[in-house]
Amino acid sequence: MFEKIIEQVNKAKTISIFPHSSIDGDGVGSAKALALALAALGKRVEILAGEAVPSHVAFLDCDFFKTEASFIPELAFAVDCSSLNRIENRLGVWQAAPVRACIDHHPSEAGFAEAMYTDPQASAAALLIYYFIKELGVEIDRDIAEALYTGILTDTGSFRYSNTDPATHTAISELCGLGIDHAAICSAVYENKPLEQLRIEAYAVDHMRLICGGRAVISVIPYDFWNGINAPYSCTESSIDVIRSLRGIEVAAVFKEKEPGVYKLSMRSKSYADIGSLAFRLGGGGHKKAAACTLKLSLKEAEAMLEAELEKIL
Repeated sequence: MFEKIIEQVNKAKTISIFPHSSIDGDGVGSAKALALALAALGKRVEILAGEAVPSHVAFLDCDFFKTEASFIPELAFAVDCSSLNRIENRLGVWQAAPVRACIDHHPSEAGFAEAMYTDPQASAAALLIYYFIKELGVEIDRDIAEALYTGILTDTGSFRYSNTDPATHTAISELCGLGIDHAAICSAVYENKPLEQLRIEAYAVDHMRLICGGRAVISVIPYDFWNGINAPYSCTESSIDVIRSLRGIEVAAVFKEKEPGVYKLSMRSKSYADIGSLAFRLGGGGHKKAAACTLKLSLKEAEAMLEAELEKIL
């Protein structure tokens, strides 16, 4: 299944791992598990995240994670990322590598890497990395298992989302059997929020409004608000999950002003709405029920555009 990628791994002595920008639990878990496996093979490895590890998965942080590159790798290896617009400030290093590989569960951009394996049906990139490590012949120890479990846990919404299939539970069963403390991981991920994050979630709820006849809800997190309370941008990520829980809606969307005048639009749907296709049309990516894109429009223009597009979908 991963023959071409393993061939490139065997040839390379130095490997940089590229998770997507605005890194999440799946990106962190996938990247760390892969880094541990490659290091076990004697490779020089770093995870070029380009940003700090988010607080809810900070227990996975380690020396592999770098905000800036310390070398040009022989192999650039993307995980949970298969489009150039999700690499952003690390693009120079990605393009400088002589060979590129990718394992992802998002629809891929044509020509993204020379050696690729993508499966949009997989519940998490970490699930694919689990299969890859087994095929690579590296023993999955407790540290690798902890990273993989975290990646799968977070991208399936604690196994609540429809992408959670029997294969997911089979993998989780094996990982739990390797001695990880799954209760401690869940507590760290979901019960350890900084005060600033709760304030941002509360702001999202206070400023949400229903559109499309009550079938969708949107909210905005202004730059001046989250930056003004000294919160890292990563603290804005959970606001979408809070408003998504509103009874009766199909789609939830949050405009997060990443910097003045630049909005990251995060979208989630509950059952039938394909917001992934919308995100792709707007230059972003994701899945049918979870997607995002970046917009350089005025907030008024962005909201009007989104409402018109959701009216077509809903």
